[in-house]
Amino acid sequence: MSRFLSEENINLVEEFISSQEPSGSMPNISETDREQTINDWKTINLPETLCTSYLQFASNANGMISYGFYKTMKNEIYIIEAYCSIIRKYYNIDNNWIMLMPYEEFMKQLLEK
Repeated sequence: MSRFLSEENINLVEEFISSQEPSGSMPNISETDREQTINDWKTINLPETLCTSYLQFASNANGMISYGFYKTMKNEIYIIEAYCSIIRKYYNIDNNWIMLMPYEEFMKQLLEK
Protein backbone atom coordinates (compact mmCIF):
# COMPACT_ATOMS: atom_id res chain seq x y z
CA MET A 1 0.00 0.00 0.00
CA SER A 2 1.21 3.44 -0.85
CA ARG A 3 2.08 5.72 2.01
CA PHE A 4 1.69 9.37 1.20
CA LEU A 5 4.26 11.65 2.77
CA SER A 6 3.60 15.13 4.07
CA GLU A 7 4.89 18.03 2.02
CA GLU A 8 7.56 18.60 4.69
CA ASN A 9 8.79 15.00 4.43
CA ILE A 10 8.72 15.09 0.64
CA ASN A 11 10.93 18.19 0.74
CA LEU A 12 13.30 16.47 3.20
CA VAL A 13 13.67 13.39 1.01
CA GLU A 14 14.01 15.35 -2.23
CA GLU A 15 16.64 17.65 -0.68
CA PHE A 16 18.56 14.69 0.75
CA ILE A 17 18.66 12.96 -2.63
CA SER A 18 19.70 16.13 -4.47
CA SER A 19 22.47 16.98 -1.98
CA GLN A 20 23.98 13.53 -1.33
CA GLU A 21 25.54 10.78 -3.39
CA PRO A 22 23.81 7.39 -3.31
CA SER A 23 25.39 4.67 -1.20
CA GLY A 24 27.89 2.56 -3.11
CA SER A 25 26.48 -0.66 -1.64
CA MET A 26 23.03 -2.16 -1.22
CA PRO A 27 21.19 -2.55 2.09
CA ASN A 28 21.20 -5.83 3.99
CA ILE A 29 17.57 -6.86 3.90
CA SER A 30 16.45 -9.93 5.80
CA GLU A 31 15.28 -12.95 3.82
CA THR A 32 11.98 -12.70 5.71
CA ASP A 33 11.34 -9.39 3.89
CA ARG A 34 11.97 -10.73 0.36
CA GLU A 35 8.31 -11.24 -0.59
CA GLN A 36 7.27 -7.79 0.65
CA THR A 37 10.27 -6.25 -1.13
CA ILE A 38 9.29 -7.84 -4.44
CA ASN A 39 5.62 -6.87 -4.06
CA ASP A 40 6.40 -3.26 -3.17
CA TRP A 41 8.93 -3.00 -6.03
CA LYS A 42 6.20 -4.02 -8.46
CA THR A 43 3.79 -1.51 -6.90
CA ILE A 44 6.18 1.46 -6.87
CA ASN A 45 6.91 0.84 -10.58
CA LEU A 46 3.26 0.96 -11.63
CA PRO A 47 2.40 4.03 -13.72
CA GLU A 48 -0.55 4.76 -11.42
CA THR A 49 1.71 4.91 -8.33
CA LEU A 50 2.08 8.63 -7.84
CA CYS A 51 5.39 10.45 -7.59
CA THR A 52 6.44 11.09 -3.98
CA SER A 53 4.90 7.77 -2.90
CA TYR A 54 6.80 5.88 -0.22
CA LEU A 55 6.49 2.14 0.43
CA GLN A 56 8.24 0.81 3.51
CA PHE A 57 9.15 -2.82 2.84
CA ALA A 58 11.67 -3.82 5.52
CA SER A 59 13.23 -2.92 8.84
CA ASN A 60 16.10 -3.98 11.10
CA ALA A 61 17.01 -3.46 14.76
CA ASN A 62 13.42 -3.85 15.96
CA GLY A 63 12.24 -1.19 13.55
CA MET A 64 14.88 1.42 14.36
CA ILE A 65 16.24 1.12 10.81
CA SER A 66 13.67 1.18 8.03
CA TYR A 67 13.87 0.75 4.27
CA GLY A 68 11.36 2.02 1.77
CA PHE A 69 11.01 2.60 -1.94
CA TYR A 70 10.51 6.25 -2.81
CA LYS A 71 9.37 7.58 -6.18
CA THR A 72 10.81 11.08 -6.66
CA MET A 73 9.15 14.06 -8.26
CA LYS A 74 11.25 13.17 -11.35
CA ASN A 75 9.74 9.65 -11.36
CA GLU A 76 13.02 8.03 -10.25
CA ILE A 77 12.91 5.21 -7.70
CA TYR A 78 15.35 4.85 -4.80
CA ILE A 79 15.57 2.95 -1.55
CA ILE A 80 15.56 5.25 1.45
CA GLU A 81 17.26 4.07 4.65
CA ALA A 82 16.24 5.82 7.85
CA TYR A 83 17.41 5.42 11.42
CA CYS A 84 14.78 6.43 13.96
CA SER A 85 12.97 8.22 11.11
CA ILE A 86 16.06 10.25 10.13
CA ILE A 87 17.33 9.59 6.59
CA ARG A 88 20.84 8.14 6.61
CA LYS A 89 21.33 6.85 3.07
CA TYR A 90 19.68 6.25 -0.22
CA TYR A 91 20.40 3.59 -2.80
CA ASN A 92 20.09 3.33 -6.57
CA ILE A 93 17.96 0.34 -7.40
CA ASP A 94 17.22 -1.67 -10.52
CA ASN A 95 15.64 -4.98 -11.48
CA ASN A 96 18.95 -6.83 -10.98
CA TRP A 97 19.06 -6.39 -7.20
CA ILE A 98 19.23 -9.85 -5.66
CA MET A 99 16.34 -9.18 -3.24
CA LEU A 100 14.00 -8.67 -6.19
CA MET A 101 14.56 -12.25 -7.32
CA PRO A 102 12.05 -14.84 -6.04
CA TYR A 103 13.61 -17.13 -3.44
CA GLU A 104 13.43 -20.26 -5.59
CA GLU A 105 15.22 -18.53 -8.45
CA PHE A 106 17.81 -17.09 -6.06
CA MET A 107 18.54 -20.56 -4.62
CA LYS A 108 18.74 -22.12 -8.06
CA GLN A 109 21.33 -19.57 -9.19
CA LEU A 110 23.23 -19.91 -5.92
CA LEU A 111 23.46 -23.70 -6.27
CA GLU A 112 24.59 -23.44 -9.91
CA LYS A 113 27.69 -21.47 -8.90
